[in-house]
Amino acid sequence: MANYGLFRALGHQNLEKYLGSVLDLLTVAFTASMPRIKSAIKRVEVAERNRLRNKAAKSRIRTLMKRCFTLADDVAKGEATAEALQAAVSDAFSKIDKAAGKGIMHKNTAARRKARIAGFVKRTVSPSA
Repeated sequence: MANYGLFRALGHQNLEKYLGSVLDLLTVAFTASMPRIKSAIKRVEVAERNRLRNKAAKSRIRTLMKRCFTLADDVAKGEATAEALQAAVSDAFSKIDKAAGKGIMHKNTAARRKARIAGFVKRTVSPSA
């Protein structure tokens, strides 16, 4: 797959959408170290596919974390139920653990994010007097 970083740096976020395969050809022309060996080309394609998959998983985890934080605030205000918060925290923990298990994120990063969620929920929902 092609690397669109050069074009994105120039501020053309939607360029790949409109130009499609033409952009691939341009990117190949600008890339000095494009592999020529078939297995190396495949590794580049697989690496790009994995990068996009990992990026989506990390984005999903950040979204779930934000959902936990907002639900904790809502529970503290009485606008949401504790059951909804517990379901969101459980879902976030599950996704974080799966990402750590698949190597998308380091196990210490996963533990830190889970601790951040748990600590925030504990401080917000049941503050100490």
